[in-house]
Amino acid sequence: ADPRPPTVAMDASVAAGAMRVVPPGGSVSFSLATRTLSGVPLGGARVTLRWRVDGRPTPLTCSYCLLPRDEAAEGEEGEELPSSGEEVLVTGGDGSLAAEWSPPPNASRPLKLGDSLHLSFEWVGPTREVVSRSLAVPVALSERTVRLEPPSHSELPSVPFTPRLTVRRHEA
Repeated sequence: ADPRPPTVAMDASVAAGAMRVVPPGGSVSFSLATRTLSGVPLGGARVTLRWRVDGRPTPLTCSYCLLPRDEAAEGEEGEELPSSGEEVLVTGGDGSLAAEWSPPPNASRPLKLGDSLHLSFEWVGPTREVVSRSLAVPVALSERTVRLEPPSHSELPSVPFTPRLTVRRHEA
């Protein structure tokens, strides 16, 4: 435990106006800013980006659904394939960096629907303090997820029911 207080700060976020999700096989826009605690930008900061893709188990096939099958989710049921890597980013003279980033082509697999892209940023400041920030970005087609849930008695024939609709916004 270092008794010295930090002298610098780093901000990492999904770029303003950008989607808070990554489309399958797509990229994410993010921004970084490095500065002293008094607000002076620190240019030329070498920030290490560690990224990880967490897959989700492929859902069971719905035998009675009329929805198209998710081709991006093909694979063995329960398959979960991690992919990760690391690279160094350098901020500009104003201490900021705006990037459109995606896992490199040699990653173990492309981004698929339902995955989660985890970005971890680490910067060693001028007085050797370590500053970390992270983002988790879902792989989805929209910034919102819609879920339709029928009640338990909906499987009975000729019994009317009201399904429950849930709309959730992804947060990055």
